[in-house]
Amino acid sequence: MIVAALVSDPISRARLTDALKHEASVRYCERLSEVTAMVEAGLASLIVVEHRDRDGAPALPVVRLLRDGFPSVPIVMYLPMSAVVS
Repeated sequence: MIVAALVSDPISRARLTDALKHEASVRYCERLSEVTAMVEAGLASLIVVEHRDRDGAPALPVVRLLRDGFPSVPIVMYLPMSAVVS
């Protein structure tokens, strides 16, 4: 299984990689367009996304499009456990 992950924080990336190390291969993306391309190409079996990408684009519109276009691909919103969220 391949996970398309839009997670920017290095510590969060390490946690996700560790959590999935025996279950999936995680491919990290910087932009929502990269996540979309992976799904459209049939490469991603699961999507993990933060609320914004590297450029500050909001994830929700893309999540809606992917949910509607690829309903069999699960989408998980990743929200870091911190007091400050940008």
